[in-house]
Amino acid sequence: MNWRREQIGPIGIDLGARGLRVLQLRCRSGSWSVHAAAHQALAPEEAVDPAARKLVLKKLLAGGGFHGRWAATSLAAHEVELKSIRLPNMPPEDLAGAAEYEVHERFPDLRDAEFSTRILPVGSIGRDAGAQQEVLVLAARTAAVEERLRTLLECGLTVTGLESSSGAVVRPFQRRLLGAT
Repeated sequence: MNWRREQIGPIGIDLGARGLRVLQLRCRSGSWSVHAAAHQALAPEEAVDPAARKLVLKKLLAGGGFHGRWAATSLAAHEVELKSIRLPNMPPEDLAGAAEYEVHERFPDLRDAEFSTRILPVGSIGRDAGAQQEVLVLAARTAAVEERLRTLLECGLTVTGLESSSGAVVRPFQRRLLGAT
């Protein structure tokens, strides 16, 4: 075991409506700490101007001591719709197709061309003959996803993760909740 080995994580970026926050963590000897952090409030006109937000982000990245170009971000809560559906128990390989079909039948406002959707199986609910599969459906406007990715790519970053804000909150606890160390 090399106790001097250090891992630096991706740059976490929050492109909020009132400000930009950037954070990068480092793991040294099994302990996580902040490697670099930066924040800047946005004026109301900057908050709605993609070019202005990009300039602020570039400034924060250049002056904050960040390492590497890997980045992760999340979409704001208002940019993501969350729906829950229940389906009959079925093999995992059939579940995604059945969920996609149900989404199109139950939620016609989530059209393929306008929305990007992700299906997240949660698990089985109920018992015996009444058991069903709970599935979460996350849908975001394709234009919002593309704009977020374009902003980061134009800042010279490589995007390693793009999640919903709720997913970003849960992700750090996922391993612990699933029993991993």
